[in-house]
Amino acid sequence: DPSFMWRETPWWTDACSEYYNQANPAKARALLKEAGYKREPVRFRTSAARAEMLAFTEVMSKQLRDVGFNVDIVVMDMGSYTKQWFADEGWELSALHNTFRDDPSLLSFWANSDIFARPTREARPDLHKLVERLATEGDPEKRKAVLSESQCIYYKEALHLRLADAFEVRFVSKSLVNFSS
Repeated sequence: DPSFMWRETPWWTDACSEYYNQANPAKARALLKEAGYKREPVRFRTSAARAEMLAFTEVMSKQLRDVGFNVDIVVMDMGSYTKQWFADEGWELSALHNTFRDDPSLLSFWANSDIFARPTREARPDLHKLVERLATEGDPEKRKAVLSESQCIYYKEALHLRLADAFEVRFVSKSLVNFSS
């Protein structure tokens, strides 16, 4: 599913889905060669505090190695990982996972907050302007068009690698007592 937003929301879009999950290692190798990549180390930071982050970092690193990247996984505790978010040095890739967001402007990788917005604002002012439009536009149809445009930029330029949706399921029984969640 290519959408940054879940299919169960009105924000789901398949904009630029042709760039999502191409599963084409030969194309990836050719693009690396065209870019002049010389097997410089690519540091992929993650945290073992979240098992799913470490697992998808390991899987993605294997896939990147298979096409020719020289990937070093850097495992950090969650405090160090969070503190290093704005570090200009020490990493080229970073694992991040989002929980459900009911509005696209709340997605952490482009949220309109200084914690996550600053790198985008500084490196890609054009993309940050789209994120600001997404957060401030009142018309739902116009907002969805901005979301689609933003999603296309992320996929065409490989700014974000989306892996999967994760759903949490809870079961409750009448026999369960004194439990609050």
